[in-house]
Amino acid sequence: MPFTVPILSVDEIKKTVEDFCSEYGIPRIKRAFPIEEVIEQSLNITISFNKELISKHDIEACTVRDFSRIIIDEGLPRKSLGHYRLVLAHEVGHYALHRDVLNEQFIDSVEEWIAFRKALNDDAGKRMEYQSDTFASHLLMPDRELKQYLQERSIGDLFNTLKRRHNNDGEARRMTLKKMANEASDAFGISIPVAENRIEESSDFVRGTS
Repeated sequence: MPFTVPILSVDEIKKTVEDFCSEYGIPRIKRAFPIEEVIEQSLNITISFNKELISKHDIEACTVRDFSRIIIDEGLPRKSLGHYRLVLAHEVGHYALHRDVLNEQFIDSVEEWIAFRKALNDDAGKRMEYQSDTFASHLLMPDRELKQYLQERSIGDLFNTLKRRHNNDGEARRMTLKKMANEASDAFGISIPVAENRIEESSDFVRGTS
């Protein structure tokens, strides 16, 4: 069936994250979002593992059309727990953003998911994946919690210390970002590259390293 990916702004996706947490009564008590618990208990979706998703199909995860199952490569949790959590959150992004249109597709297996993705044009496919990536990064590391986290760590003090030590603004900024991203990836249970991107785009980091 024809598939149209909606055009959504980042602000609209962030609002969807907030609405999703509100709809399912998910409190932000801990910084490390309980993504597995939310999927299995709040959404009643089974997480199943497949040892050949990456090696045979070159994908990390997929979802069947009725969202009863998320299928994920069994090696991901061992390779990187933060990335594994992000992939799960990405699939939840499909649930929150694309559920209505995906329900119209005949996707009940890994092979049918791959065929569906191949049938999408490049723009639609990239838009869908970008939207789910954005949803995932803001679900696991929301603006408010990130702002509080960065303020607790006195970015400006760290940046100024490193600037005096290296006498180079660019190097001090890079080292500040690297240190903050490494620490935040542990605190939020998210991959370091995504933590780095989220921190670098935040106004608190910009102000603290200017």
